[in-house]
Amino acid sequence: MADTQTPVYPFNGIIRRARMPALGQTVNGEMIVIPRAAVTMTIHVVALVGVATTLALQSLNPDIAPGGAEVWDQVIFISEGTDGTVDTYVLIDAIPEEQVTVLYQSNFGAGIVRLVASADQSSAPIFIPIVFGF
Repeated sequence: MADTQTPVYPFNGIIRRARMPALGQTVNGEMIVIPRAAVTMTIHVVALVGVATTLALQSLNPDIAPGGAEVWDQVIFISEGTDGTVDTYVLIDAIPEEQVTVLYQSNFGAGIVRLVASADQSSAPIFIPIVFGF
């Protein structure tokens, strides 16, 4: 008898599936806790809804605002030049749909992040697979 279950592949990491959008949201994905010691974050972006073609990455500010309001900051990483000087500050705001993007720990840091779509995704929620490597 044939096995009717989904095959299991030996991914070398932790797989998270982040809902896009989060419940009650339109463009903000659900929170993703970055596992301790994660070295890479591989984001498998599926087709987005409507005119949205990219995602941005935001990090939850640990200093919660008065009244308990969450503050999310855009993730920016520093790209250093070959002579040790800072070349540019790179905003992670154009992760393309239907592609795989790999970020390194120096790009995403630690803590809690979320993906943010460039347009409303509430008409057809999806789950975006993210693999954290060690």
